[in-house]
Amino acid sequence: MIFPLSPDLFFTSPNNEDTLYYDTQVKLSWENKKNKNVKLLFSIDRGKTWNLLGRDLSVNEILWNVPKFQSDKIMLRLVTIDNEDVELIRKIENAHSNEIRCLDISEDGKYLLSSSRDSKIKIWSLAKNEVVDSLTFFTSENFFNAYFYNNHIVATLDSTLLLWNRESGKAEVAKNLINNAIRSCAVNQKEKVIAAGSFDGRILIIKDDFQGSVSSMILPDSAIVYSLTFSNKGDILAATTYSGHIYLIDWKKEQINYVYSGHGDGENQNLLVWDCNFSKNDDYLISCGVDKTVRYWDLLNHKQTQNIALHNSHVRAVDFHKRFDIGLSASLDSSLMQTDKTDGTLIGSKIKADGQIITALYSETGDTIFSAGRDNAIYLWKNKINKIDTDEISCFLIEYTEPKQDESEFVISPNPFSDFAEIKFYLKEAMDYTINLVDLSGKSIYNKYFNNEKSGVQIITINLWDISSGYYTLCINGNNFSKCKSCLIVK
Repeated sequence: MIFPLSPDLFFTSPNNEDTLYYDTQVKLSWENKKNKNVKLLFSIDRGKTWNLLGRDLSVNEILWNVPKFQSDKIMLRLVTIDNEDVELIRKIENAHSNEIRCLDISEDGKYLLSSSRDSKIKIWSLAKNEVVDSLTFFTSENFFNAYFYNNHIVATLDSTLLLWNRESGKAEVAKNLINNAIRSCAVNQKEKVIAAGSFDGRILIIKDDFQGSVSSMILPDSAIVYSLTFSNKGDILAATTYSGHIYLIDWKKEQINYVYSGHGDGENQNLLVWDCNFSKNDDYLISCGVDKTVRYWDLLNHKQTQNIALHNSHVRAVDFHKRFDIGLSASLDSSLMQTDKTDGTLIGSKIKADGQIITALYSETGDTIFSAGRDNAIYLWKNKINKIDTDEISCFLIEYTEPKQDESEFVISPNPFSDFAEIKFYLKEAMDYTINLVDLSGKSIYNKYFNNEKSGVQIITINLWDISSGYYTLCINGNNFSKCKSCLIVK
């Protein structure tokens, strides 16, 4: 796919569909009207994966020695990001009396939900900055997850699933799940479907607000299901597990479409995948884990494209920006980061909270980041990304070959000439030679011997300032080599 030409950022050299040569130097240049730092990338697999060629480039050109790639085409991409530093808008101190495990935003963007280990769920008015509703369980159970679901709240309460009807105030436990220890849940509001994941690797699909049928399937590794996420279209359910796998499930057909693996430190250590989320077009997945990494997965080509190790502790939550190909990650190292899906580079600086972060997400517009964790506070961050400019071209790649030399070539330039003339000819092998100028009577007017140690094209300049005007024959003679050509001297 070739991106539309940006009026503010575009290549000036090479041009689209130009030919580049392996093992040669090429000048890459561009126009950058906004004077933003430029990121330059290339792809040799038709844009499936991108490699960073340069970042934070303040100049408008670079020289690049084109490597020998196993490809006949190369795509080049320019990117500038017009963004502002992330700023703390508001910090709600002591939002809960224990760590906050989950945040969610209502569909209209007016309310924030928080669930905590203090056995409370709170609904916050973002406009008024106050709690407008809450649910408390006077038990030792902890809320792992809680989400807005139509006019209800769905939450996992240690071993079961809870449906809270805010209009009636009634909280109903899913009785038909009583034999399953529930760890995670997700909601699909369009389909009126709730998904639940258990401690023994079971996925349960509950329809029609607990009133419909319940279907279930067991994942092959029977590992704890730590998170569940529906795709934006709602047709795929992603499940992350203790064993390091990410399962993409067609929940209607109750079948696993694909399994991704890669998290861990090797030797089956630190495999747990804490969270995952889909890109806006459902073509990529972002995931995070105990191994301190954030990873991007290409769901169309079924491969990992980025493995980012910028955090210093467990990465507990990830989210995808709703407008741009940017991912958010939250870690127990108290930091939030935004990274570019295309190349994995950090966007802006690390965002530091005052405590370990367990949960984080973007607002629907992406202009606000919400985070919370073990300091019992909720943070609202201003996240201003104004514009991303991109230009992209595609060029052919071929092996450079020297042009075939005409061995019979013999040129006198200029001809006619007055004083100086350049003589160009070809020698198959290195040899000494003589240049001889003969007049029409056959008399030698000029004769000079040249010592030569190279073969190939020979270019020499002779000075005949003292030779009279007239027609002459210029001859070059060497070992088994002789060439002659007529010339005219005009004074």
